[in-house]
Amino acid sequence: MKRLIAVFLLFTVLALFSQEHPQELTVYYFHRPPLYMYSESSVPSGFICEIVDLILKKSGLRYQWKEVPSSRVEQLFRDGQFALAVGWYYKHEREEWAQYSRPIYTDGPMVAIINASKVSLQDSVTINTLVMSQYKLGVISGFSYGMDIDTAIQTYKPKQEVVSGTQEALLAMVAAGRVDYMFLSIEEAVYLRGMSQNSREKTKIIKLKDAKAGPDRYIIASKAVPPIVMELINKAIFSVRNSDEYKKILEKYLNY
Repeated sequence: MKRLIAVFLLFTVLALFSQEHPQELTVYYFHRPPLYMYSESSVPSGFICEIVDLILKKSGLRYQWKEVPSSRVEQLFRDGQFALAVGWYYKHEREEWAQYSRPIYTDGPMVAIINASKVSLQDSVTINTLVMSQYKLGVISGFSYGMDIDTAIQTYKPKQEVVSGTQEALLAMVAAGRVDYMFLSIEEAVYLRGMSQNSREKTKIIKLKDAKAGPDRYIIASKAVPPIVMELINKAIFSVRNSDEYKKILEKYLNY
């Protein structure tokens, strides 16, 4: 009986929500393999996008996907768009314009990819050792690399080149020697180097001794998204993260 009452209340809430907000949620993503990948279909691929699609289907909410550069998301949220964005790291200052869901995925440890001929380092270094070195760091405008790396960059202000592009483009810059190294998750590092013979030949992955597992990735929502919607999303996240479907998505993309 309690289960029937809960189901009835859920459908009642969804019906009322649909009447109040006839528009669909817009779900922003950008191309960043293997997390988010553009697709000709209405649903993008990549393991984070597929996880979020599963979450939103289970939530019962209406939504559509839209490819948007990450640098535009903050302004769109501040403009009051009825929207979500997927796979973002937590940063305290973002709470001024965004709401965070439960974690949807915990990254493996961050690593660095270096130019193999220009950079002379051991196979494992600390974050601070690398950031304080003479080598030039390549970063993507607007990206967070997790609290430890963000703090090291802010504190030690390494030589760096900030680019408005993709991780693939930045990896190509490392391979070409235009920048000496970059930070990225182990998931991205293995996948992107595996897609390019030139990168495999000219770059190298090095471990960061003090890099922790994580950080977590979240769905973020604009302030225009009401609490009941966040509650539905969070309940769906809890269900999905413990499911076989979630494990199958990760197995399809991650092999390291």
